[in-house]
Amino acid sequence: MGFLFKFITNVVEENSNRIVVLDSQCKSGEVAWRLSQTYVQLQINKPSSFRICFSSAAFPSLEKYGVYRITDGGMVFAGSPNRDGDVCLTSPGTSLDIVLKALDIFYVLTAKFTISCL
Repeated sequence: MGFLFKFITNVVEENSNRIVVLDSQCKSGEVAWRLSQTYVQLQINKPSSFRICFSSAAFPSLEKYGVYRITDGGMVFAGSPNRDGDVCLTSPGTSLDIVLKALDIFYVLTAKFTISCL
């Protein structure tokens, strides 16, 4: 019997296109980006609807990044891990685009996530 989950670590470099595509097998992982005062975009596609939750290992009340859902009308703020606890989003279908945006200048930011199919 194989593993029941797939853990992914993605490191987004300063000169990249800042887009991370998570494959359909991904269940949990982390995204680290080396971009001062900026963002990384996650594109997630699954065979069915899913829920993704973000957490932060920073000490309580230290907001490092915000989670935004991308919609036709722009970006909608979903929350900031630590200030709001874990921030979870449910896909409206089989795909979801999310932006993680730094709230200050940091050398490296790491966002941990888990994905569960509904």
